[in-house]
Amino acid sequence: MDNTTKGCNKEGTRADETRTDDEVFNDVPDYRRLKVEDVKAMTFKTVEDAERFYSAYSLALGFGFRKDTKGEAEGTIRRRQWLCNKQGTRAKKWFVLDGRGRTPRKITRVNCKAKFRVNYNELVGAYVVKAFVPEHSHELATGNQTAFIRSHRNVGKSDLARANTMSKVSIRPCHAYEYMVEQAGGYRTVGFTEKDLHNKLDQQRRTTSFESDSEGPLAYMNALAAQDPYFYCRFNVDIEDRLANMFWRDGHAFVDFMCYGDVLIFDSTYKTNVYKKPLVLFVGSNNHRGSILFGAALLVDETVETYTWLLRSFLDAMNGKMPIAVLTDGDEAMRSAIEDVMPQAKHRLCAWHLSRNGNTNLKCDEKLKAFNRCMRKFQTVEQFEVMWHDMVEKFDLHNSFWINMMYEKRDKWAQAFFRNHFMAGMRSTQRCEGMNRFIKDSIGRGMKLVEVVPRMDRALMRLRNNQVRDDFNTMNSTPVLETHLKDLENHAASIYTYDVFKWVRKEIRKESQATLRQGPEYFEDGHRVYTMSAYKRPDFEHKVVYYHGKNTESATDPIIYGMFL
Repeated sequence: MDNTTKGCNKEGTRADETRTDDEVFNDVPDYRRLKVEDVKAMTFKTVEDAERFYSAYSLALGFGFRKDTKGEAEGTIRRRQWLCNKQGTRAKKWFVLDGRGRTPRKITRVNCKAKFRVNYNELVGAYVVKAFVPEHSHELATGNQTAFIRSHRNVGKSDLARANTMSKVSIRPCHAYEYMVEQAGGYRTVGFTEKDLHNKLDQQRRTTSFESDSEGPLAYMNALAAQDPYFYCRFNVDIEDRLANMFWRDGHAFVDFMCYGDVLIFDSTYKTNVYKKPLVLFVGSNNHRGSILFGAALLVDETVETYTWLLRSFLDAMNGKMPIAVLTDGDEAMRSAIEDVMPQAKHRLCAWHLSRNGNTNLKCDEKLKAFNRCMRKFQTVEQFEVMWHDMVEKFDLHNSFWINMMYEKRDKWAQAFFRNHFMAGMRSTQRCEGMNRFIKDSIGRGMKLVEVVPRMDRALMRLRNNQVRDDFNTMNSTPVLETHLKDLENHAASIYTYDVFKWVRKEIRKESQATLRQGPEYFEDGHRVYTMSAYKRPDFEHKVVYYHGKNTESATDPIIYGMFL
């Protein structure tokens, strides 16, 4: 018996998202429509009123501010000015890298000229606006990103009192923060980040016990489907009409898979519920090289039939989109299900699990090192075969059952067989293991299913908030250039997110260690081959193929392709 629920969520705005500070300025219909002359016509009874106005204005537009100079006379503030938090530039001394062990902090100031200044006017007995520059020289934060602007983050007295009370009963700071997010209605409206609260609290969060069975999570799924039209949930029951398997994903996960679903990792974990049902997580990597969740499932067992049902449900939830590659551990039931349901996907086995199995079966450090070289080294298939047979001959492994078994499925674990397959830089299920730990921080082995599903939903919200933070940080900062190829490094910084840029920068640094050994060799089709080696490592040799084509849009612009062989 199989049941499916589908739907998709519409984003809405809460009527109470406007901060209480804005109530002082009920006569202002829309901060985004304010003109310079409108602001300069305003008066304020106190400096605090002026600051509250600029705080509300900056929050509505998506930028942070900070206090600048002020003038006082006879105990009265006569002049006060506020600036955009991106005003000014970093001092040159902080760019000197000689002798520094740490990488410089990312640049956040871009010499923005936006400002707001009020002066006290004795004739009217109030503060009048003397200067207002609304133009910014940088992008403004949008949507949920405004929650990360420092000047708009503040742990209020009531929140501090509540957090202190929770700390006395051993509630962990991260969970205390999640509770406050729930009370506030979201990360955007809570008013501060988890890090702000972590500075004050460091104890464990209490849990609330619920008494329910499978009807609880199914009712919760129905509630999610009512809010999210693209929500998907499929489950089946056993012969006694009890919940057997259940898979679900929301609309956000569907969009993530459409964008980042080329490489899929999935694995199961235990000790997440009182029924000991295996929890399976479908994980991938986003544009920040961060882990994202495409879906989750609770299974009755780990047989081929169950995994086949799960993968078919997953593909149905993703409108039939097939991943390019799938990464799992060595579970045979998973392998059989993948071959049946996803035959077009390149299946790769986890390198970490294979190394651990190799340590168990080979029981010799030298043998294990030789096996790991065969598994991890970037080489051709021919070079792999030579290296593999040399290892077998050297250690006399002709009759080793495990070695012969691994050779039979070498196309699923040796790096040589994945040279032309996109794997997003992954060759282990480490992301899935990390996601399992992340989820287990919120759920425990003694929980009912009615607790597990909502807590996973909360953990997923936290994970996505981290992605919004990464988007915000990438948009509002520029990496400091460090390599000798600054033009190339600067171009990489302009098109990649910061986490991907760091990955690219490592490759740029490796260029300085490359030495030309021989070449070029010219061929009839126009390409050239260069023989390269690493500095002081002449045995570590690569052949680089250089193609020089013509751009279809401009006959004078070359297209250059490089490939390591």
